[in-house]
Amino acid sequence: MKLCETLSISCTPLRNALGRLAIEGLGVIIPKKGTFVSRVRFEDLIELFELREALEGMAVGLCMSRNRVVAIKQMEENLKIQGKAIENSNYNMSIENDLAYHFIFINLSRNSKIELMLQQISDMISRFAITTVDNFERQKQSYEEHKKIFSAIKLNNVDLAEKLVREHIVNVKEYHINKHYLY
Repeated sequence: MKLCETLSISCTPLRNALGRLAIEGLGVIIPKKGTFVSRVRFEDLIELFELREALEGMAVGLCMSRNRVVAIKQMEENLKIQGKAIENSNYNMSIENDLAYHFIFINLSRNSKIELMLQQISDMISRFAITTVDNFERQKQSYEEHKKIFSAIKLNNVDLAEKLVREHIVNVKEYHINKHYLY
């Protein structure tokens, strides 16, 4: 196999990795043809965002009951970096810190199953997330939504924080639907 030679690895680890990509929905194995990057159907995108909305809403609530003070400190620092990235039109830094913002409360939820599922969902959605690089308005909107979520967490308003996280995910979903599926 050419790829094995290029990567200087044996066929077994490559087959295992490609099999794992297929299991995670990122690849499709067609016998005697090869492995291909899977196409994300509209239904897949909707399902992924529905899962993300429910799980992140739950994660922020768990985080607030378990690690709210730590979350506030980490989120405040993250928002400063996001703000500077927006100010300087540094899209890569903005996107990187956008994702990091979510994983602050996901990780601090102290629920390893939610964390694992959201990491997998994030990996699948990441094929679309890169397209926000060319949309400065979407980046600014996300930043503003993040600040509102942060305020709800600081006020210790769990219901509002969960609601705002869910609304944020719905807004991102609608952005991707409009960008990729509605012409």
